[in-house]
Parts: sequence; structure tokens; C-alpha cells
Amino acid sequence: QGSALTIDDVNIAMSAWVKSGQYEKAIEVFATIESRNLQANQTTYETAIDALDRTGFYGEAEVLLVQARERRLFPRFSSWAAESQVDLRSCSAPVARTAIRHMVGEIKVGSFPICDITIIVNKNMKNTLRNFIVSIQGPEVSFLEGGGNGRAIGLELTRQSILSWRANEPN
Repeated sequence: QGSALTIDDVNIAMSAWVKSGQYEKAIEVFATIESRNLQANQTTYETAIDALDRTGFYGEAEVLLVQARERRLFPRFSSWAAESQVDLRSCSAPVARTAIRHMVGEIKVGSFPICDITIIVNKNMKNTLRNFIVSIQGPEVSFLEGGGNGRAIGLELTRQSILSWRANEPN
């Protein structure tokens, strides 16, 4: 008998498939993890979300994001504790986009509190994520400068911009 397959082996394979553009293979393997008696970890979810994001399966990516949050696999934003602050610094760009898409959808249907929301991101992702919010026709977003150490930066959705956006959204 050979050595047992580990979640690290699965993560390595999934990551290689995503990097080589074989997103469907990564998604297929993710779907078999439980039947292999393996426990998906943050890397597994992040890679699967990346593959789903790249193939346009945004709803499925959001489902995995919710599962990962429920399992507390993304520690900085597992709870969105204050809900007025969402910390995406530890997330890859596809996971951050999925989190923002999910949050904007929750705001749209009234499942997310209407308040000033600060989205904390790495400085190198601030423009990308701001442009992403604009591209999905979310609420008006502005930059928050600062972060103390110069690395973290924020994006802000103000309560007023959210209310204005919701008032102008078609039903």
C-alpha cells in the first residue's frame, strides 16, 4: 500500500492546476475532498474560490466563502465582528473579490447592516478592489489613508453612499 493522500497533497495539486489554467480540475478535486476523508483548510478553500472566480462561477465561490467563514478558516474576517469593519488583508485577490461581492449582495438585500463600512486591505490591492466595487456597480467607495505601518489601507462605503445606492437600485 502507498502512503495516504493528505490535504497538503491535494492543495499542491489544486494550486498547480489553477496556476496552469486547469481550473475545472481543481474544482473537481475540491468536490471529492470529503469522500476522501480529508478536511479542507484555508489553502484548499482559497484555491477552490480562486478557480471558481476565474471561471465565472461567482455564486459557487460565495457558497465556499460562507462555508469557510463558518469554519473560521479566514481568521481576520470570519466573523465580520463589528460588521462595520471587514479585514481582507490575509486574503488573496480572488477571495477578497468574492468577499466584497458577497457583502455587496448582502447589503443589496438588506442582510448586512447599513452603516459606514471600512474594508481593510493591503496597500497593493486598494486600487484593484476599489475598481472591482465600481465594476460590480456597488455603492460609491472612497479611499481611507493610513494604517499606521503604511502597509494597510482602507476603502470606505459610507452609510449615505449605501442608502443612496440602495435607493437607486432596480428591484
